[in-house]
Amino acid sequence: MATIITEPPNYNNPSLAHQTYICLLKEIAKFESTLNVDEEIGYFLFASFAGGTHISVESIYSSDPYFVVFEGIIHNTNQRTKLVQHSTQINVLFVAVKVQPEENREPNRTNRIGFV
Repeated sequence: MATIITEPPNYNNPSLAHQTYICLLKEIAKFESTLNVDEEIGYFLFASFAGGTHISVESIYSSDPYFVVFEGIIHNTNQRTKLVQHSTQINVLFVAVKVQPEENREPNRTNRIGFV
């Protein structure tokens, strides 16, 4: 998975979007702490467009004052996408993803969410 965070957290920003973004960072960190050594985190959004769209998230950032932006790839079509969502309507599914042997790489276990 790509680095998910595209802006540093500013804990003093009072906007609803930024506070939602900070909460997402904390939830990502909590979930990552539960992963096994052969796993990495996967991020998926299920957008309600024409029966649902499965998006593999590659980056998250806030667009103050109300929106959180998710960029990534639409699953099964590999189309680049950007979802701008109101911060009160966000649902993100975190999944533990095992790195497959044919990928010939180690799981992203250090600096998993893009910052220290």
